[in-house]
Amino acid sequence: FQATPLEPFPRERDISPDEIVLLHMRTLTWTYPVVSAGPRPPPRAAHTATLIGESLLLYGGAANHERNHEEDLGDAFVLDTAAWAYRRLDSACAPQARRPPPRSSHSAVLLPMSLFDGRGGGRGGGSGSSRGGTSGGGGG
Repeated sequence: FQATPLEPFPRERDISPDEIVLLHMRTLTWTYPVVSAGPRPPPRAAHTATLIGESLLLYGGAANHERNHEEDLGDAFVLDTAAWAYRRLDSACAPQARRPPPRSSHSAVLLPMSLFDGRGGGRGGGSGSSRGGTSGGGGG
């Protein structure tokens, strides 16, 4: 087995906070896809990005509004990686009673029938999970 050296992270230009940088695992090279449409998520850190088929589900994170003041976010966006277009998930898709509260520094794992948010108190098969939806609960 011989390891292939990873191309260094590109530092030849400034990267804006809303820009996407991809590492292609087969070639170990970096690219910058251009997102063509849809509302862009506001800048954030400590969020999850879960690949579901060709879509990337972006959830939560922390927004830094002022110096040393962070706000946990509870919004969700889907990035279609085939069309490179964003769409915001409407809150009507997940009624408030079933949506996880705003959070940051959490984790998410795609399971066969649901998305488990692992920041405490997640439910795996009862009334908290739904086909193709999200499950996971408490912890804020």
